[in-house]
Amino acid sequence: IKTQLELANSYLVRNGQIETELPKLSDQSIAQSNGFLKTISAKLADPRKRYQVSTIEREVIVRADNNTTMNFKIQLMFKDMIYNQTANNDLLSYLASSIQNTEYNSKVLAGTSYVKLPLRSREALKRMQGLTREYLSNEAALSKIGANINQTLTALLHSIVEMQVTGIQTAFGRIFSFIIIFAAVLAFVALILILLQTFIARSITRPIQRAR
Repeated sequence: IKTQLELANSYLVRNGQIETELPKLSDQSIAQSNGFLKTISAKLADPRKRYQVSTIEREVIVRADNNTTMNFKIQLMFKDMIYNQTANNDLLSYLASSIQNTEYNSKVLAGTSYVKLPLRSREALKRMQGLTREYLSNEAALSKIGANINQTLTALLHSIVEMQVTGIQTAFGRIFSFIIIFAAVLAFVALILILLQTFIARSITRPIQRAR
């Protein structure tokens, strides 16, 4: 049980780290896309620079906004998965489709200075996908350990009860044997007393009878 508890603790510690690491990766991806949106928005807001915004940059605006929305959704789905394990397939499916979207975006932006945006996003998504699978694997292992410990404790409890019952039965058996021996001794002593009384009585009555 001690080994199982130590293993369970290692899984709990690791999942605690993942609960911090995954949102952090998502926040970094959000910061990346928001940084681009802030820069382009500043250009668009400037009458002298708005015409400097290229067509490809306008295209990236939509994709960067989608990246921010996507990551916020991933964070919400991950939190939901923590408290509701049945939601794991939803998050894994969403991560898989998001990775496909970034791969498509990297093809669209290939040859431009902005291709690094979907590439970084894809890298973060793959890392989050791996962390999600590791988290779920640890949770499954924790459930198995819990079941094993419960089974072991149940078996141990049954053994203790059986030992107690056997002990009680043994104790009662010894007491019963002692009672039988004690009764036999009492009967033997009583028999001796009766014989002595009979002998004494005969010793007294015989001289009297002879005197007559």
